[in-house]
Amino acid sequence: MVTAMLTGARSTLLSAETRQFCICHSVKALRQKRHRCLTGPIAIATVTTQALTGHLRGWIEEHGGYIHPDVTLSNSPSFGCRGVVTTEDIGEELVSQEPLLLVPEELSITTSLAKERLHPLFQAAGLPDLQDLDAVLPLALFLAHEHNKGQGSFWQPYLDLLPQQPGCAWLMPPAELADAVKAVQQLVGDEASDWDLRVLEAQQAVTIQARALAGTYGGLLNVSTDDVLWGMGQVLSRCFGQEPDLAMLPFTDLCNHSCHAMAPNSYVGTEDGKPFVFVSSIWDDQPRPLAVGDELFISYMANTPPLTAFLNLGFVPEELLAPPLR
Repeated sequence: MVTAMLTGARSTLLSAETRQFCICHSVKALRQKRHRCLTGPIAIATVTTQALTGHLRGWIEEHGGYIHPDVTLSNSPSFGCRGVVTTEDIGEELVSQEPLLLVPEELSITTSLAKERLHPLFQAAGLPDLQDLDAVLPLALFLAHEHNKGQGSFWQPYLDLLPQQPGCAWLMPPAELADAVKAVQQLVGDEASDWDLRVLEAQQAVTIQARALAGTYGGLLNVSTDDVLWGMGQVLSRCFGQEPDLAMLPFTDLCNHSCHAMAPNSYVGTEDGKPFVFVSSIWDDQPRPLAVGDELFISYMANTPPLTAFLNLGFVPEELLAPPLR
């Protein structure tokens, strides 16, 4: 199935190990630092985004998480697309001692959660179960369903910040796709000579799957084929994990990729044993101080063929190019 081919651009399981510099402060101590106003050029330049980011920040902190007060989402970071940036300098001493993002795992949306929530609905309606489907599909269907609930969804603060058009190559408009394929062909070479056709094949296969899901479950869940395609695009371009369970990680997945950065990791709180996903500013295994406007990157751990990365992400990470970029 095409989802099996596509899955894997961010295929990394969150490690149970932690780094000492990330747990020098308790979660309680981090929470006490959060109450500061976002000022400075980044915040002022993106008022609408800041409102939504503030809603997401409040939701995460309400459930025991922490986002450094000088970290926010921007529509115009150095990477050229949306990303997580700093509004003030964050020095080496701080980044070497504590994470900048700390998100409770209970806020993540996983394949297993999607199946658990959808199973009784389908059982009551006499509809087929989702247990035998690829991990992408139940998660995409549940994501589309929750997104259409609006304020009725527990995850609304996160879902409101997901892009209207996911970054997958197979969702790009024709002109944008032509430009993207041309750019990637210059980097990848002859291997990408037929990628325009491969993208169209993937688009057709994914559309068939989305149409089938919407036809079977759309009436009950109030989702259309386009809604399911949106959900599939979000999962394939943003999820972490691997079969049989994938995860969408609020705020964490708003960070852009760099092979020099660290993948999101896991941490268990010292006060209550609560599991968190954390992100620290790490560059080539060393703490990376951030100046105002700098991006906070994560590694997508993109150990996948270049075509798969392009289909999922809309670009090919430099570490997948041969020979490597210097």
